[in-house]
Amino acid sequence: MAHYQALGCGEVLVVENGSSDATAARARSSGATLLQLPQAGYGSAVAAGQAHLSSRWDWTLVVSADGSDAFAPGEAEQWVSAAAGADLVLGDRTALRESRAHLTPPQLWGSYVFSRLVRWGWGHRFNDMGSRRLIRNARWSELALRDRQFGWNVEMQVKAVEAGWGLSELPASYHPRRQGTSKISSNFRGTVRASVGIVGCLARLYWQHCSRSKPAPVTRPQPSGILH
Repeated sequence: MAHYQALGCGEVLVVENGSSDATAARARSSGATLLQLPQAGYGSAVAAGQAHLSSRWDWTLVVSADGSDAFAPGEAEQWVSAAAGADLVLGDRTALRESRAHLTPPQLWGSYVFSRLVRWGWGHRFNDMGSRRLIRNARWSELALRDRQFGWNVEMQVKAVEAGWGLSELPASYHPRRQGTSKISSNFRGTVRASVGIVGCLARLYWQHCSRSKPAPVTRPQPSGILH
């Protein structure tokens, strides 16, 4: 928490929804605002946190609670500069060699497949779908995100493209987890569930995108009536 407080964040919010460790206690003791949810799911946690913060602050910075995407020295200033001309600033963990070295094969493969599918379906090139992202809260309600599980990140990025948001993707530092084991990248079952959730979310979004893009059916004029 001290890392983000030192960067000047006005409020640090920790959303806890089902952890069995000391997350809640440590969040309170560090001075963070704690929000506890009964609903499981990564998307549920971020959506609840965003709803709390968007009415209080101009920007929301979303980061992982395990500290893996903490800013390197001087990196935060680059993000502040990028935010001046953007609505959504995204972290690209694959841009830096030292960051890529800490990504697991499922994380690297997932980012590659995601970027390919979005470029093919929407014509926009992303490099990553990492957790670190800076969101302009004034535009947040435009996206109406539905996914509350593993597809939350990709749904946000795709809908931001569709809404014409100003997007910026910057190199992002990525570090080994400080504690615990990932339920996704370090777990075969978790990796499969996340992959299915992400691909399923993209398939739903693409079907909706194609439905909106279909031309309206041509209505043929009917023969006029004849009056005798």
